[in-house]
Amino acid sequence: MQEKKTNIGSLISIAVAILIVTTVFIAQASTVTVNSKDLDKDFSQSLEANVPEGFSIATAGDMMLTHPVPRSSNPGFVGLLNWIKNADVAFTNFESSLIDMRHFSGFAQAISDSLRPLSSPGVAADLKNMGFDMVSLAGNHSADYGPEGMLETRQRLDKVGIVHAGTGRNLSSAGATRYLDSTQGRISLVAITTTFDDVAKAMDPLGEAPGRPGVNGLRLSREVHVDSKTMSALHRLKASLPEGSTQPDSMDDTLLLLGVTYREGQKFGFDYEMDKEDLARILKSVRQGKLNSDFLVVSIHSHEPGSWSEEPANFLPELARFLVDAGADIVVGHGPHILRGIEIYHGKPIFYSLGNFIFQISPQEPLAYDIYKKLRGEPEDLTDAELLQKRIGPYVEKDIWYESVIAVTKFSDGSFSEIELYPLELNLDKPMVNRGIPQPASEEVAKKILNRLVRLSEKFGTEVEVQGAKGIIRNR
Repeated sequence: MQEKKTNIGSLISIAVAILIVTTVFIAQASTVTVNSKDLDKDFSQSLEANVPEGFSIATAGDMMLTHPVPRSSNPGFVGLLNWIKNADVAFTNFESSLIDMRHFSGFAQAISDSLRPLSSPGVAADLKNMGFDMVSLAGNHSADYGPEGMLETRQRLDKVGIVHAGTGRNLSSAGATRYLDSTQGRISLVAITTTFDDVAKAMDPLGEAPGRPGVNGLRLSREVHVDSKTMSALHRLKASLPEGSTQPDSMDDTLLLLGVTYREGQKFGFDYEMDKEDLARILKSVRQGKLNSDFLVVSIHSHEPGSWSEEPANFLPELARFLVDAGADIVVGHGPHILRGIEIYHGKPIFYSLGNFIFQISPQEPLAYDIYKKLRGEPEDLTDAELLQKRIGPYVEKDIWYESVIAVTKFSDGSFSEIELYPLELNLDKPMVNRGIPQPASEEVAKKILNRLVRLSEKFGTEVEVQGAKGIIRNR
């Protein structure tokens, strides 16, 4: 009996000891803070693309498509689709809204510019038939038809099985990484925009305050640099305005006039600074996507410094390199609707803009009444197509907006091995209904397009070889 009591006492003592040790361990563990620096070694091992030898991705530029492309009247378009369909993954930027206006529950917004791209619902299936697997939705036109239009667009893409990123019911959703599980690996996508209206940026809920649907936006602050003579003139202008009509200047050397910040500099130009909070949030999402996938695509929609500028804004190269350092295997820029240069950074391609893939602006209907007023037209006198053609056409219908490329990038040993550049011309001379639909460029036009890319890419140290009607970039 005494022996049994001794054994029970021993067991109790052991149990108490275990409990004490466990409690101490848990208490100690709870005081450990984990941050990204603790994971540097593990993360660095995941930076290379983990895809099969020869894996390829086709990337195309901006997509503004009002209705499914008639294949019979566009045989050249049918031919170029092989470049997209033969790749393991294909990506484009979809800069429109998929809405059935006859049953639309929302409203056209007044926050965008005079063009609010609109696509019939059938365009979603047409995108899939073209061979596209992933699209970015983050851009300056994402909120043209309000939260309802944004969410309806997402639903229609979900229905046909196209992965999309860049918009969502709140900021966490808009900024989240989206995944494509394919036979070639798990492919992820993060999409951001630097060009957007303030009310279009998604917002997370806080306490009892609800969130807001919108885009995954990266806020920018902008200064205009001017010479000393211009700065003095701006000071005189501000001093001559009615008292209280302008904001007071800050304590630094800048001048705030009519919502624009000016600083004296060595040369005229814009200087942009990225919002640190937005940047940190985006880089974390990129890191998340890389750790949870074999291959990561990051999309940047940016019009800065302007849609006629072949040079990216000063912040864009810095941002693109940050994205690669955070895990992006390829960075695809778009927004200005014209070609910009190509950079190779740590064996990863950065396309600053691929131009327009499809660019239809006139066959769009119906237009909201305020668009007529903005464009100084009358609904009684002009059809929707005539209004857009007369007022917007002369601005954008230049060769530079109707010449672009499809880039097919092949990977080997964790980095790119070769990029094939296929020039396109978008049928500027065709009737409105088919204007903006691409076809393989003629040899003469292809040479002009590729020579432009040679010139624009040299500034980034990238050599583009011109081989007839095709460009090649090799990993040297």
